[in-house]
Amino acid sequence: RQLTPALRDVDIFGFNLESAITTETSPWGPWKKFRFKALPANARRALSFPTGAALFASVANNHILDFGPSGLDGTLTTLDEAGITHTGAGSNSANAWRPAVITTKAGVRER
Repeated sequence: RQLTPALRDVDIFGFNLESAITTETSPWGPWKKFRFKALPANARRALSFPTGAALFASVANNHILDFGPSGLDGTLTTLDEAGITHTGAGSNSANAWRPAVITTKAGVRER
């Protein structure tokens, strides 16, 4: 709530999503000591920013596969449903390397 006034005039709001968003219960990577996960129902509320800004998430980090490919798919689906553009991971190399294209409130396309 404290950020809401500051976000009203922002054209682009970007963030690093350092977590999987999934209902998957089987962790991936037995060597990993820490795994981060949010449930989609909880994440949807946090991802619904009260702003007109174009939202962008980087998912290229060490926790995006904490719950394997299924966890990754759930994360990307949740972001898509929330209308948040994302880049940095995907179902294959082409999708993972695909740049995000964002259109600002003013109609400027950023890549």
